[in-house]
Amino acid sequence: RLSADFTKANATLGNTNLVLQVLAGRSYRIDGYLIISNTTAGEGFKCDFDGGTCTATDFDVCLHAAPDSAASVVLGTTARTTLAGDMDYTTVTGTNRIFVRGSIKVNAAGTLILRAAESTTSTGTLTLAKGSWLALTDTINL
Repeated sequence: RLSADFTKANATLGNTNLVLQVLAGRSYRIDGYLIISNTTAGEGFKCDFDGGTCTATDFDVCLHAAPDSAASVVLGTTARTTLAGDMDYTTVTGTNRIFVRGSIKVNAAGTLILRAAESTTSTGTLTLAKGSWLALTDTINL
C-alpha cells in the first residue's frame, strides 16, 4: 500500500513503492487497486511489472477501470503476458480507480515491483495516489 503519493512528470517508467516479495517455483494471484490522475488528461497513465528482480515462467495481468471511472479514461493496451509489457490508458481525466488482476508463476525469487509513468509527456504530472495497493495470494503451485 502506498503511504504517500507517487508522482511522475515524464514518460519514463519509474519504480513505485508497490513492492512484493515472491518465491521461486510459486504461483500467485495478483490483485490491486490504483488511484490515478494526471494534470494533463491527454498524457495518460502507463505501468508494467518490470521494476523488480524476479523472473516469471508465466505471467498474465490486466487493468480495468472501475465502473464510475470508465468514462474518464481512454483504453490503450490493458493486458500483457510479460513483466516488461507496458499497459496504459492514453487519457486520464480527473481521479480514477483502476483494478489490477492477474497471475504469475515465479521462476527466480526476488521482488515484483510496479513501475508507472505518463503514457506521453509534455507538461503534466501523473499521480498514483496514497492508498493505492497491490496484493499477492499464494496459489500453491497451479
